[in-house]
Amino acid sequence: MDILQHIENLPIEIVTQDRVLATAPAERFLIPFSDNVKRADPLLCKTPEDTVCLLSQGWLSGSNPEGLADSPGIPWLLKSADRGESWEVLPFEMTPAGGNVQAFGILRDGTMLVTFEAPVPEGITPWRDEMRAKLYESNPDLNRSLNGYFVSRSTDGGQTWTAGEEIDSRPFHSLSSLSIILELPDGTLLLTANGRYGTHTIDITTGERLPPEKTGIFEHVLRSTDGGRTWPELHPLVTHAAETRLFRLPSGKILASIRAQSPFLDEPPLTGATIGSAWDDDDGHWMPPPGVDASAKQSGQKRMWIAESDDDGRTWNRLRQAVFGGEESPGEIHRLDDGHLLLITGDRGDPGGIWAHVSNDDSRTWDPRIIILRRYEPPRSPDYPSSVIFDDGTILTMTGLNQHNPAVAVRWQMPKDF
Repeated sequence: MDILQHIENLPIEIVTQDRVLATAPAERFLIPFSDNVKRADPLLCKTPEDTVCLLSQGWLSGSNPEGLADSPGIPWLLKSADRGESWEVLPFEMTPAGGNVQAFGILRDGTMLVTFEAPVPEGITPWRDEMRAKLYESNPDLNRSLNGYFVSRSTDGGQTWTAGEEIDSRPFHSLSSLSIILELPDGTLLLTANGRYGTHTIDITTGERLPPEKTGIFEHVLRSTDGGRTWPELHPLVTHAAETRLFRLPSGKILASIRAQSPFLDEPPLTGATIGSAWDDDDGHWMPPPGVDASAKQSGQKRMWIAESDDDGRTWNRLRQAVFGGEESPGEIHRLDDGHLLLITGDRGDPGGIWAHVSNDDSRTWDPRIIILRRYEPPRSPDYPSSVIFDDGTILTMTGLNQHNPAVAVRWQMPKDF
């Protein structure tokens, strides 16, 4: 029996407390990445005509201790006109070359936007050249490139792409993300990305340790009012977080599903810092945010958090941890026409998988039942889901791949039990 025959009829499961309560039918389709691709973190969007487009970096095998793919390889762009059953691979190259995919979006007029991180050639961006000169003047032995964050667009369905235009990352040395671009009703675009002053702990222009207020990663919302050509506004969201996805409710409120991420500090040992935490000068460590138990030093890391914006992403409030009992991140929010709100996440446990959590009050509370869309084989799960919803309520969820699990699209509908 081949792997497709093995998985194609597997149902989705509705569980609670590790007990399967019910199952529901689902269809599963393999994604045709080449055999040398050992990791893919898919970003899924659909055109106004309901053509599904998948964008992902095709990571190659690496030599790190965990055996994880760490060589960026090439980006992949695939299209499906039959809701995920079959896929066409499109040629896709980024300019400048040598980068990796960061964000994806398809606008209401069909324009496709891609952001990517890549080395910046000299003579392209004056302020970047000044930064590079300062780097090598102050620390000539520090051989670290200054990658830029670029945006490219296609107006012919992904057949051709413009050369990348660098987005101004200042005051940060770099930006990175793994997100979906949100288009508001007035055409304004929102994009999440995290800024860094150095390599989490070191200022790359001086080689010195960063002060606490500049240590780690700083998640922001970038704003464009010209169709993604320029992104002049940079609004702070949260600290020590990454890979945020945005969703706009019918009320106009925007929800952010946020992956908490340790700032990777090792002196002093602050690896347990949580999103929303603050630096305590007297005690020399990170303090949990108000209302979060001290155990959040562990539970807050790589867990899902929710924040809300009432002003189209300019300011954020009501930050809270969505505690489900597992190490779940990142995640995405979707809302069905019947009012069910879905938070689809990757669980990083062992064996791990892709879960869907359900709320009937727009994320204030969550049903204790979990919909398991896919279970993974150990030792590590590819935990980056991405989904689109069709007008008839059909959901297509893309699940990533690694050395032990193939890339699979799961086509399903909300179980009637909810």
